[in-house]
Amino acid sequence: MAIRAAGGTGVLVALIVFIMTTIFFLVMTIVFYSKSMTEQQKATKAGQDKQNVIRDSELQSEAAKLMLSQKGGQSLYGHMMARHNDVSTFVMGSPAQQLDQMKQGIQIQDGSSVKSTMDNLNAQLRQSQNEVSNLQDQLNSRDSEIKDLQGQVTQAQDDARREVDSVRGTIAGYEQAANDYRDQTAEAIKTIEATKGQMSQQFADRQNDLEGQIDELNQRAAVFQTKNQQLQKIVDEFRVKARNPAELVDGRIIDVIDSSDQVFIDIGSEDRVVPGMTFEVYDNSTSIRVDPNTRGQNRGKASIQVIKVGDVTSTARVTRRTPGRSLGKDDVIANAVFSPDYRFRFLVHGKFDINGDGRPTTKEADYLRSKIIEWGGEVVDGSELTGDLDFLVLGDEPPMPPPLPPDATDQQFKSYLDSRTARDQYEELFQQASEAQIPVLNWNRFEILTGTTNR
Repeated sequence: MAIRAAGGTGVLVALIVFIMTTIFFLVMTIVFYSKSMTEQQKATKAGQDKQNVIRDSELQSEAAKLMLSQKGGQSLYGHMMARHNDVSTFVMGSPAQQLDQMKQGIQIQDGSSVKSTMDNLNAQLRQSQNEVSNLQDQLNSRDSEIKDLQGQVTQAQDDARREVDSVRGTIAGYEQAANDYRDQTAEAIKTIEATKGQMSQQFADRQNDLEGQIDELNQRAAVFQTKNQQLQKIVDEFRVKARNPAELVDGRIIDVIDSSDQVFIDIGSEDRVVPGMTFEVYDNSTSIRVDPNTRGQNRGKASIQVIKVGDVTSTARVTRRTPGRSLGKDDVIANAVFSPDYRFRFLVHGKFDINGDGRPTTKEADYLRSKIIEWGGEVVDGSELTGDLDFLVLGDEPPMPPPLPPDATDQQFKSYLDSRTARDQYEELFQQASEAQIPVLNWNRFEILTGTTNR
C-alpha cells in the first residue's frame, strides 16, 4: 500500500511536469510566433521601403552598379544625396536645392542642358571679347587719329598766325598804295579839269567836220544807190528766179501704190535727190500759187518724203494727205529749196518759231539753214540782199518796242535800240526784196513749198 501510494505520487508529479513543460513550450511557441510575425512585417515593410528607394530592376542597371562601387562606406541613398548636395552646392552655392530651383537660379530654359547653355554663354563671351578687342583697336586708331588731327590743328593755327601777319603787312602796303593813288587821282582830276574846256572845243570842231563828211557821203550814197538800182534791173533780166510757178516743179509722180501709201517719182540721185527730202504734191503747175483771198501759199493735196533713192527714180512715202483727193500719175511735186539743175540761194533772217511753242529763237533759224543746205540749196551769209539771191526767208516779225519811260536806264535804252533796229532791218529787207522782185517766204510758206509736215 505504501509502495502503491509512492508510485501514484510519482506519476502525478510526472504528469504535472509534463503539463508544465507542455504549457512552457506552448507559451514559447506563441512568443516565437509573435516575434516571427513582427519580423516578417518588418521585412515586408523593409522590402516596400527598399522598392520606394530603388527597384530591383534599377539596382541591376550599370549606373546603379557604378554608384554602388563608388559609395564607399555610405549607403546608396546617402551616396546619391551627397552627390545631389555636391551638384547643388556647385550650381547654386548651397546644398539641398531642387532641380527647378537650380534651373530658375541659372536661367536655363526647358529642353536645354547646362552644357549647351554654358557652350552658348562661352560662345557669346568669346564674341564679346572679340568685339571688345575690335573696339579697343578702333579706340587706339581713333586716339592716333586724334593725335594726328591735334598736330594738324596746331600746325594750321601756326600757319594761320603767319598768314594773318602776312596779310596785315600786305594791308599796310595797300593802305600806303591807296593813299598814293588818292593823291595821284586828285592830281589827275586837276589836270583833266584844266584840259576839259580845250578838249570840248576840239570835239565840237571835229563834230562839225564829220557832219560835213557825212553829208558828202550821203550824197555819194544816193548816187551809188541810183546806180545800184540800175544795175539790179540789168541783173534781174538775166538772173534765174523761182517766181514763175512752172519753175517750182521739180518732178512728177510716175506710179502710186495706195495699199502702202508709197509713190514713185521721176527724179533720183543723178538729180541730187537724197533720202529724207520732202516734196509737196499738186495736180499741176498752176496749182502752185498764192491764195488771192488769204495771201497765203496754197497747200498741195499731199506731202511726201523720199525713203529710197535710185539713179533716175526714187520711192517716197505719203506723210500727209488731203481727204477726198487722191494721188495719181503725172501729179507734179515741188520743193522750193531743191532744183535738179540749179542751186537756189537763200538769205535766212530773223528768229523762227518752227516747233510752234510761241517762242521764236535763233536756234530754230539755224535748223532751217541746215535743212536748206541738206536739200541742195545755198545759204547766203550776212543780212543784206545780194544780186544773185533767189529767196528771202524771214522769221517772225519783231514786235514794235514800247516807248521808253522818262527815267529809262542804260539797259532799257539799249534793249529799246536793239528791238527797234531788229524791226527796222526786218521791214527794210522785206521792202528791198519786194522792190527787187525776190520771193519772200515765211516759215508757213517755206513749210508748204517744201512738203514739210512736222519737225
